[in-house]
Amino acid sequence: IGYGGLVHISWENKRAEVSFVVSEDIRNDKNLYESTFSDFLTITKKISFEFLNLSKIYTETFDIRPLHISILEKNGFNLEGRLISHVIINGDEIDSLMHGCLRANYEI
Repeated sequence: IGYGGLVHISWENKRAEVSFVVSEDIRNDKNLYESTFSDFLTITKKISFEFLNLSKIYTETFDIRPLHISILEKNGFNLEGRLISHVIINGDEIDSLMHGCLRANYEI
């Protein structure tokens, strides 16, 4: 159905980027995508903060994915920045949004 995990892990800085990719069938079903992604984020935060002792996990999301962004924010990821015209998709310059979730805001 897809895959997800932590990438670009910096043990020295106690941070990692969250990666999440699912099949088109899941992505096209709003309710299924939201529940699947939310469950993944819950598990990823638990592993990151309780077992790996990371201080921060973060994501980069293109600003053409409002559902993905809203799910991140509902799950404790805060907008930390916007990279203007950071990628080109189908000839259009698109912003990238950086979201982060801190261990300090995670309840163990």
